[in-house]
Amino acid sequence: MTSGRAFDGAHNFSLSNVDVLVVGRDHVMNNNHYHASTDPMSLLRDHCAIDATHDSEIAAYAPRCKPGTRQTVLRDIMSWATSTPSNRLHPYALLWFSGPAGGGKSCIQREVVDCCKAQGRLAASYFFSTRISGLDDCRRFVATIALQLCMSTVGLQRLVEDEIRRDPGIFGKSLEAQFEGLIQRPLEKLRRKWDLSTLWTTLHGWVLGWPAAKVIVVDGMDECRGTPERARLIRLLALAISKFSLPFRIIVTSRPEYDIRSTFDEKGVKEVTHRIRLEDYGCDTDIRGYLIDTIFDIRSRHPSAEAIPPEWPSQKDVETVVSQAAGQFIYASTFLNFIDNPRRDLVETFNLALNFPTHSTVDLFAPLDSLYTAILGSIDVDQAVLKRLLHGVAAMSSAQGQGQIVSTTLLDDFFHLKPGTSATAFCDLHSIISVPPAKSRAASASVRFHHKSLEDYLLSPQRSGRFYRSRLDTHREMFELCCHQVLKWSKLQHIQQGDTLSRTYAASGWVNHAQYLLDNGEGSRLLLDDAEKMPEMVLKYASIELKASNAEFMLWAEKQRILQIGIHEMLCSKEIECAQICVGITRVCEVVTRLNRIFSQNFPKDIGSSVSWDEYSTCLLSVG
Repeated sequence: MTSGRAFDGAHNFSLSNVDVLVVGRDHVMNNNHYHASTDPMSLLRDHCAIDATHDSEIAAYAPRCKPGTRQTVLRDIMSWATSTPSNRLHPYALLWFSGPAGGGKSCIQREVVDCCKAQGRLAASYFFSTRISGLDDCRRFVATIALQLCMSTVGLQRLVEDEIRRDPGIFGKSLEAQFEGLIQRPLEKLRRKWDLSTLWTTLHGWVLGWPAAKVIVVDGMDECRGTPERARLIRLLALAISKFSLPFRIIVTSRPEYDIRSTFDEKGVKEVTHRIRLEDYGCDTDIRGYLIDTIFDIRSRHPSAEAIPPEWPSQKDVETVVSQAAGQFIYASTFLNFIDNPRRDLVETFNLALNFPTHSTVDLFAPLDSLYTAILGSIDVDQAVLKRLLHGVAAMSSAQGQGQIVSTTLLDDFFHLKPGTSATAFCDLHSIISVPPAKSRAASASVRFHHKSLEDYLLSPQRSGRFYRSRLDTHREMFELCCHQVLKWSKLQHIQQGDTLSRTYAASGWVNHAQYLLDNGEGSRLLLDDAEKMPEMVLKYASIELKASNAEFMLWAEKQRILQIGIHEMLCSKEIECAQICVGITRVCEVVTRLNRIFSQNFPKDIGSSVSWDEYSTCLLSVG
């Protein structure tokens, strides 16, 4: 081996994948040099997230819609995607497709991708995911979209390659700089080549129809972890449409998280956005078909298929599962995955899932539990306040069925919280809780859980952990708050102060909470002084403040009468005299019944009219 230096006289060459050992006196340095290829498309691929695209290997195993289902929402999305200049939806080139957690949004988006591919309209796709490494941020978003646009847009690839040669370090720059260099400028250059003359464009529209706009599908925006990143990306997509007039229609799918809602409400974004809400589409028929087909498939493959009764499962049982699913495909999917076990008795397993006890240790709804735990654990609010509010909403659900609107304003007032606390606590939970605007008075405007499984989760200590609170603790607190609200009003000494949402709830809801305490071994709390005053004070409040009708009083009296029977049997029977609350309810019910009789005789056509407090108080004195 000669002592000459390697590569003497060599020039214009590069080394790839080599180890270089530099030795000099007391210094030894080992450098590993891995030079990436200088080919522009190779550089672009190196900075892409192929797993985020619709045709990746991961996508091949992703859940899909059952054939024939979700047709209405798919039709509406494709109607937007294919709209022409004469269509009212055409100016809105950005679509926000939102929906609650577990509603099947990603499955629908994959169907949209298939429809667009079949029509030659698909430009690119990106599916964010927190479950797959590298797909929960925006770093590779622009490069991944740009690579797909090179494949779907004739003539674009060479222009993108030119930009990469001009600036090989573009992949380390900001989201906006990458978008400008890899997408915006190449498309503008390409458009100048396409736009040979205004006459040709006009004739094309008249004779052949307007050229089909291609679609970019962006799914799971809420699974991009950085809140500022999400806002930047949404604004960037809106800007691409409004300022740069890029020839695409863009679909963004997400849960209705607060930061995403706020960004889509910004003027510059809202002007170009059409919104479709998944919760506006009933899907019981789709879920029913999915259940029936899958159950019979599971049955046909089960080792004991021949021993299963031919009439199983009954239509009633299937309808029960449909009702329990409440429009959530994730519930139906979880149910079916649980019963699909050839080593267990199929009928018994089905019955276990159908009548699943809240406190069961069986890990039936683990996917749902993981979803709820992740969502509740990710928000930055006072966890103790959040727990009180969540369990309060669950306890108030029966009142909603009686026409009571449970708003965030009511929750703040009832729980003695600073105004706006409930709305703030729930602002990042719209994917699992419906939270209408505080001023809405519509019958459907109550705060409510999207799915009953959230209530089941919260009421199971094994499933919800730190978010658990017993029903008894919740009803105990709410009964005491009801008493406080009504008795606080009673101290105003007959001065009409006007009703409040919290007092109105207290006047009607106290019986529900009292009944729960009585039925669960805490009837002694109904013997306290505050509780004993409730029957007459509620009657007084309803008459003076609410101007309740005679018919409404009859309904309230019936509820209190049921409570009184329970109190008398469980508490008074053990004592010499009836408890004061029992006596009070008896007097109030007698008064309401007596006045109803008089009112019906004298004013048979005005049963809906109100009765004054003077009439009630006079009647109360006569009852003694």
